[in-house]
Order: sequence, then C-alpha cells, then structure tokens
Amino acid sequence: MERTEQGEVRLRCLILRRVAYKENSAMVTALSPTGLFAFYARGVNKLNSKNLAPTNELSLSDLTLSSSAQGKLSLKEGKLEESLLPQAEDLDAYGISSFCLESTLRFLSEDSDSADCQAIFDSLLANLRSLKTGDSAYLAGTRFLSCLLKTAGIVPEVNRCVRCGTRKGIVAISKLDGGFVCRDCLTEADERKPVAFLKDFRTAIAAPASLSEQGIRDLFLFLADFLVITSGVHLKSLDMLKRF
Repeated sequence: MERTEQGEVRLRCLILRRVAYKENSAMVTALSPTGLFAFYARGVNKLNSKNLAPTNELSLSDLTLSSSAQGKLSLKEGKLEESLLPQAEDLDAYGISSFCLESTLRFLSEDSDSADCQAIFDSLLANLRSLKTGDSAYLAGTRFLSCLLKTAGIVPEVNRCVRCGTRKGIVAISKLDGGFVCRDCLTEADERKPVAFLKDFRTAIAAPASLSEQGIRDLFLFLADFLVITSGVHLKSLDMLKRF
C-alpha cells in the first residue's frame, strides 16, 4: 500500500464483490496483499464509466482511493491490470471461481492478519489465473482450499491417527474429529477411504502443487465438506458445485 502526498491510498488488489448502491454506484470489497477492505465507487454502474472494468468481480486492479476523516474509503481512479474471468463455456471454472471468492469473503475480515491476507491473495491470484487458462478447475480449487484451511487454522491431521496418534493402519478420515483414523479407532461415523484417496488427501495438505487430476473432483468436494463441517460456515457456491 502506498500513500500519496495528498493522503490518497494506492494499491493493487483483487475485486471480490460489487454490490449496487444508490443510483449507478456500488460498494466494492477487495483484497490486497495487506488486507481485506471495502470502498464506495461512485457511478461505476454506468456503461461509460472509466472505472467499470477495474471494479468488476474477478479483476486484478490498481486503485487510487481517497479516505474521509472517518476513515471511509472511496474510489478516485482505477486501472484494470488483468481480468481473471474464466473461459465462458467452462461452468466448472466459474463454479470454482465463485467458491474461491465466497470462501475468501467468509474466512477473512478487515481485521485479518496481514500474513494471512498475503497468503490468500497469492493463492487466489495464482489459481484464478490457472482457471483462466483452462487448467483443471477442481485442481485449482483444491490448491486454494489447502491454503484456506491453513490460514483458517483448521488443517486436518494427515500424519497420524487423530485419536490415538499412531502412524500405522490408517484407513479412514473423520471430518468431525479432524483427520486420519486408524483401524483400531475406526467408528461407524468415520469415512473409510481407499489408500490412493488417503494419499491424495495428505498430498492436498502437505504438497498441493504435486496433485494430479485423477479423482480430483471427489477430493475437492471432500475437502470442502471438511471445511464447512469444521468451521460451521455454509457456502452457497459449494451447493452449486455439487449439482454440476
């Protein structure tokens, strides 16, 4: 974030949400590498507004904002650096994009730690770019989920049984207890999984860049359910993805 001599704020950010406000204006929520913030954007819903494109959702933009005496931000000028909209015909990519934006808004706030905001910003930008180029939607979504789980502080236990601590005989995952379960601790509520899935689940947490596309949709949906159950946060975009 850069401050000008006039007291204005200049920053590079990802546009997460734009909500119509009064006539032709909007309230916009964005994420920069230093934090989540909202600002008032006058007249941006006019088709001839120069700030229309820089305030669209899924945009990477350079913004100049003015700050009131009460600390409220308003847009002075915006420049679109890159549109991160996926290919028009790729419904999975649009669904994953919506999931990434919604979950960011639900798990970050204006009071979030700057290190968490930096991590989410970097992961969000990298995986939205991946979606834009036509890479596997669920692979990008799983990589982002891995980052989100870590910043939310709800990383599943993938090195040992979450109940007894053994590293041997892992056969299932407990969403409620938060990780791997061995055969001796197995209950009816646990979800028994093949060895390949258990390995992929661990890879998704420990080394997400190493994941392959095989079985990736099932892995994404399982991890997303883990996030929802553990946090208690409902995500509408996840409901939509399950219907695809």
